[in-house]
Amino acid sequence: MDFRISALARVFAIAAGAILLFAGLCTGTDTNSLKKGSWAMQFQITDDFNLDSFQGSTLSLKKHTSDGKAWRMGMTLDFSTNDREDEIFYDDTLSNSQDQEANGQYVQLSIQRVFYSRPGNRASLFYGLGPMASYRHTETTRTTDTYGGQTDENDSKDWSAGLAGFVGVEWFATESISILAEYGAAFTYHHSDRTTMSRRADPDQSRRNESETHGYDFDPAAIKLGLSVYF
Repeated sequence: MDFRISALARVFAIAAGAILLFAGLCTGTDTNSLKKGSWAMQFQITDDFNLDSFQGSTLSLKKHTSDGKAWRMGMTLDFSTNDREDEIFYDDTLSNSQDQEANGQYVQLSIQRVFYSRPGNRASLFYGLGPMASYRHTETTRTTDTYGGQTDENDSKDWSAGLAGFVGVEWFATESISILAEYGAAFTYHHSDRTTMSRRADPDQSRRNESETHGYDFDPAAIKLGLSVYF
């Protein structure tokens, strides 16, 4: 854990230093949009230089409430439904049919307060802290006609909540477009509930199992390279 954190910190220091060094050639005031009332959409630059959402796969937004202070929000929404039917043949006369249905929902939300050290410059250090929470629900049902028919049902619910902090550097290529590098970490509490039901033609062979787990996580995040578009 310590080695991973120190390695990420070194990478962040190199990235931040490179941006600040380049920014030193372009210093000046009134060259950015870190002003009260401005909005920004933020994207993450991935390894293959594609653009992805910075804080959430659905939406990443930032709203400046004053020069050098802002609120940042990331939201992820994911809903899925899958149905599958299989027919398994053992020989010319015997077969087994199987139906499987899966449904899932996932929601994640983070809100952070962001502070900039030099909002009037083309490049500025920033840092922030704020709450985050997530919820995931997954249901699967598998039905087969083996041994007179059997059904297996799985239901899982997971949620987490905690605080996320970060520090980074942002450089403005133009007044409304900037590049940023950021390192962060999150401390969260997580809770999980699992229910498994096995239904058989013979009620004496049916089973129901329930389990519950919970705990705490400290998760250092990877260095993120991003792009902000202000409006």
